[in-house]
Amino acid sequence: MKTTYLAVALCLAAFLCAGQPSREIDSVLQIALRRGIFNGNALVVHRGQTVLNRSYGYARADKSRLLTPDYRFDIGSITKEFNGVGILWLKEKGKLSLDDPISRYLVLPEWGNRVKIRHLIQYTSGIPESPDYPDEAADLTWLRNLKTLAFSPGEGYLYSHPNVFLQQKIIEKASGMSYARFVETYFLKPMGMTHTGVDLPIGDSLVAEGFSNGFEPLRYETRSTGWVRPTTADLLKWMEAIYRNRLISTESTQQLAEAYGFGESSLGTVRFENGAFVSHYHQGSNHGFEGMIYRNAREDIVIILLTNNQNMRVGALRDVIESVLLRKPYIVPKKSLYLDIREKMLADFPAGIAVLNALRETQQDTYDFNAEKYELFTTGKYLMRRDRLEDAIALFQLSAMLFGASREVTNPYEFIGQCYRKKGNLPLALLYFQKAAEADPENKNARAAWESGRKEQP
Repeated sequence: MKTTYLAVALCLAAFLCAGQPSREIDSVLQIALRRGIFNGNALVVHRGQTVLNRSYGYARADKSRLLTPDYRFDIGSITKEFNGVGILWLKEKGKLSLDDPISRYLVLPEWGNRVKIRHLIQYTSGIPESPDYPDEAADLTWLRNLKTLAFSPGEGYLYSHPNVFLQQKIIEKASGMSYARFVETYFLKPMGMTHTGVDLPIGDSLVAEGFSNGFEPLRYETRSTGWVRPTTADLLKWMEAIYRNRLISTESTQQLAEAYGFGESSLGTVRFENGAFVSHYHQGSNHGFEGMIYRNAREDIVIILLTNNQNMRVGALRDVIESVLLRKPYIVPKKSLYLDIREKMLADFPAGIAVLNALRETQQDTYDFNAEKYELFTTGKYLMRRDRLEDAIALFQLSAMLFGASREVTNPYEFIGQCYRKKGNLPLALLYFQKAAEADPENKNARAAWESGRKEQP
């Protein structure tokens, strides 16, 4: 009954707002705020006109300050766009080549001669994830003691912190400047991004504070520097600079947009068709912050969502906002299962499964069970990163069952293979890499892992 009333209310709201997309989008985001899935700033532009530029919720966990459009946010891995553009900018200035071995810029073991700069920006270097060291000096020491790569450069995809770290160090070596000064001098100032800073302290008066759904402040711990913290308006200027080729050429943007298999590029996910820029989507998260930038060039739509209360729904809200602008039907998303089950499963996996089952029985109106297969897959990755491999395999198996015969089943199969690889069980790893490659022949990462593993068999 409650669901029926809500559906009627949403239909009525859409009717009343018809022809007024700004009011309709505002209504959607107000509902999202009340549902606890969006606390942040939103900027929407359609056909060159600002449709919405508003703030929703709080800047501080103690609710002492409301957000305004002037607040800066951490944007997580969207920051890597500044790394990638920086490297291509230096390439166009003749300061480096994408085919330079990274050992030309840093003292590294033998593998540094085989890893090229292009491998770093495509995340195909084979450099594995490093332990969570407290500072950059420890990161560099770990790299210099690394004996082997996860795979030969160019033969797989692995998004890891060392790739990002090395990108910034190469920019510093090639430019002769600190990373922060380089970004400020050549990007922020020329683009008029006057409300953006690099490594602004989270305690700064105009930097939002990350907090949990229980309004508990989240301790911000990062071992590295180089974090760009913008406003929504400044992120729009950044997106325009990429789209209008104000910093690097179209050719360089296309190089930067190249992705290996299903992996992300340095610009997230960018589509070109017949040389024309079609779309740009990038999502990033970090310590309670989450950001999403999106451009649909054909419909001339730009959507930017920044939140300091991560709920894994910025992508779904993007879909709704675009539907409003294009006058298509939509449903406002519900809460994420992932955020409410991951810690419970980490603490006690059987108890976490019991919580999941209870939510499925009693909270259908609150949580989005239509996305359960994706939520379980994401939770499996969360456990895998913390070396809870058996539990991760169990979640990937559940996810695979829900995907059924869909090509998307390739993803849980591939990650089951990765788990078995980490456990040292090569036969089972090969079995699941093969299943992943058969489920989707375009999964280059799974096929490369399968072929590489077969060579290791006795």
